[in-house]
Amino acid sequence: MWPKGIRCGVCLSFDFDAESLSLGYIERLRYEGSPKRYPKTLTPISRGQYGAKVGIPRILRFLEAHNIKATFFTPGFTADLYPDLIKRIASEGHELANHGYFHENPTDFMEDRRRERDVLRRGNDTLERYCGVRPVGYRSPGWDLNTYTPELLLEEGFIYDSSLMDQEHPYILEASNGKRLVEIPIDWLLDDYVHFQFSPPNIPGLSPPSKVLEIWQGEFDGYYEEGGCFVLTMHPQVIGRTHRMKMLERLVQYIKEKQGVWFATCREVAEYWLSK
Repeated sequence: MWPKGIRCGVCLSFDFDAESLSLGYIERLRYEGSPKRYPKTLTPISRGQYGAKVGIPRILRFLEAHNIKATFFTPGFTADLYPDLIKRIASEGHELANHGYFHENPTDFMEDRRRERDVLRRGNDTLERYCGVRPVGYRSPGWDLNTYTPELLLEEGFIYDSSLMDQEHPYILEASNGKRLVEIPIDWLLDDYVHFQFSPPNIPGLSPPSKVLEIWQGEFDGYYEEGGCFVLTMHPQVIGRTHRMKMLERLVQYIKEKQGVWFATCREVAEYWLSK
């Protein structure tokens, strides 16, 4: 399934949410004209800011040291808050992909296709304004899609989505008009948030990196044996802690010891899949 000499694809992806997880929700209510008001308390906001102030610079240094290009799924709201970081990510050769504008869950628009389209366009317009390239990839902020979302993505010029969980390798979603959308599957098991982030009462988090390294290495071994596409979903405010980055470095070194591994952006994987 892969280019000659390649046995397994590996995509390091980062959901650069920053304040969109907290402040973005408040701003979305205002944007939609909701009468609800929520206090902008500092600690939840600062939690997201850590990802921009500390996590992203640390991640970019790590990627440069290992000569790896990654994909950053970024809400437009984050790009408006941190345009210099967005420009830096793009200038260093990484992919910027759509993650909504205010980190909106598309299932909130289940009865409003127009609103979902507006969110996609606003996110793309914002990222294109700062990096000069219009995104062709999408990851749902809620890791969920409406039944019409794939066709909507194709109508808006996307070539891939990375939100579904039913495979271990990319595959094609074909729309009624014959256009093809590549799906690059993800899984909660390969997401740093559920392992590390402390979000009471539902997510205990705070796992030791050694535990997560064991899980991720074991999962990679399976993907490698089966010829799959190993996609990690990480968040700068989560993985960006020093001891977790050291765990990620050990994982990358472990992967690099294998023959026939392709570290690629999600866009590179999607373009190859469409060319087959």
